Amino acid sequence: MHRIYLDNQSTTQVDPNVMKKMTIWFTKNFGNASSNTHAYGWEAQEAINIAREQIANQIGADSSEIIFTSGATESINIAIKGFLKDNLIENPHIITLKTEHSVVLDTFKSAEKNGVDVTYLDVLKNGGAEQRNTCYDIGTCYDQNHCNVFMCLQFFRFT
Repeated sequence: MHRIYLDNQSTTQVDPNVMKKMTIWFTKNFGNASSNTHAYGWEAQEAINIAREQIANQIGADSSEIIFTSGATESINIAIKGFLKDNLIENPHIITLKTEHSVVLDTFKSAEKNGVDVTYLDVLKNGGAEQRNTCYDIGTCYDQNHCNVFMCLQFFRFT
């Protein structure tokens, strides 16, 4: 029987080219890049710096903008908490679905404890989002370069 894997959001087969490039790091040069007191750590850190530069060059970013994480939970927390912290939005309001991944919902629950207003939308039996016409004042201008906007959202059922 031929099997089909449908959970690529969670984990994906490693591309053979990537595996070829990474094998040495899994078998021989396996140092902790955060350990800066020995050669294993220095070599691993140099490899990460090179990879970060290569990725940055491919997407037109600065290497300092490339962050490697251990997985989805860490990435989600960095993205959500970092956005809330760095954007300094006064009275932020987040809109999400009740069916979001538990890591996302847990991060939003934590944000609520810190004063963030979160709206959790229901999901319809057909899988679509509830219909809602809602306007949110999500902040004001701090200066001419940093503004939050008043936004109106309309949610439709997906058919």
